[in-house]
Amino acid sequence: MLVRKLIPGALLLGLLGGLVVPLPAQTPNVVVPPSAALHGGATMRLTPIADTIAPLPHLGPRLPEGIPDLSPLRTFGSVAEDRDRVAQILGWAPTEGFLIRSSSSQIAPIAQGSAPLRWTLLLPELRSVINTDIPFSRNEDGMWGGRGLNTQLTTGVHAEYGRASLLLAPHFRFQANSRYRTPEVPTPQRHPQSSPWHTGLGGNESADLPQRFGDGALTSVSLGHSALWIDAGPVALGAASEGQWWGPGIRNAIVMSNNAPGIPHLFLRTSDPIRTRLGAFEARWMVGALTESEFFDTIPDNDTRSLSALAATFRPAFEPNLTLGVARAVYAPVSGAGRVPLRLFDVVTQSGRYTGQEGPDQILSLFGRWVFPNDGAEIYAE
Repeated sequence: MLVRKLIPGALLLGLLGGLVVPLPAQTPNVVVPPSAALHGGATMRLTPIADTIAPLPHLGPRLPEGIPDLSPLRTFGSVAEDRDRVAQILGWAPTEGFLIRSSSSQIAPIAQGSAPLRWTLLLPELRSVINTDIPFSRNEDGMWGGRGLNTQLTTGVHAEYGRASLLLAPHFRFQANSRYRTPEVPTPQRHPQSSPWHTGLGGNESADLPQRFGDGALTSVSLGHSALWIDAGPVALGAASEGQWWGPGIRNAIVMSNNAPGIPHLFLRTSDPIRTRLGAFEARWMVGALTESEFFDTIPDNDTRSLSALAATFRPAFEPNLTLGVARAVYAPVSGAGRVPLRLFDVVTQSGRYTGQEGPDQILSLFGRWVFPNDGAEIYAE
């Protein structure tokens, strides 16, 4: 269980955020991980550029006619997202939607105009991680923090047409992937850059966690935080590649977080809380495909798994600042990506098995968050 109390400095940040949205300090975040400390290495994270220029739309009148508006993109762990949490703790913003969120569910609707097609450009976000000695990565989304310079640029467009919405926010990445000393992989059928730990008797039981992704620098483009959805009254349904965050944690979540990239998936979610006499309900149901990396094994017929997941929260009417939630995910082998949608109901029909057995496996999370606006504090647990 974690208890978070706003210190005066954070309180001042929240007060300023409600007035003018302050510019964050541009001080690099330098981290020395325990393993790297033994080698004299360090990790440096640079403040995302979007956190610097996000206040621009708030600093004056609208842009001149003919120039599209700019929309900030909420990403997990950003300064903008932390401002949202601070505003909730101070009682300036509702807590709804925050414990089951993604970039598409947090982006603001485009102002209504005369044109049927409305669109805005997304403020760019540039993230960089520099590791001087060995890889060290934490909550970097789709960017692996290998040795050397690692950079990810996210930008794009948000468009609306009737009930349809499109968030196109691809990732453009460069990773130096510099060489470093790695342990040898003892199993012949494994890729030489695969994880050497817990390989088991069959050689394929360890995590798909490569030590290094090839021998040279990496450049890649992915769909990133992209989504296409239709609003159908109280719910929305669509397809996306964006990541999810389920739970109240600030740095970690048990079922869904940004410690790995998002996966291609179909989803059904509540657009707004469903309010009843008992309280407000929110939920998200998804099914997607997990794909094995090319640095794991040499068996081509087991490269895809399905992921069926469901999360729901409840805010009781007698205490709207209290949120209780549950999240469950079931993953299972499939013969191909085309059969993944057929696994939508796994999350409610499969009970899972011991990890040593073939077949579906599961993970379950219970969580809660209680905000005290009069005290500037929150308590949460998962």
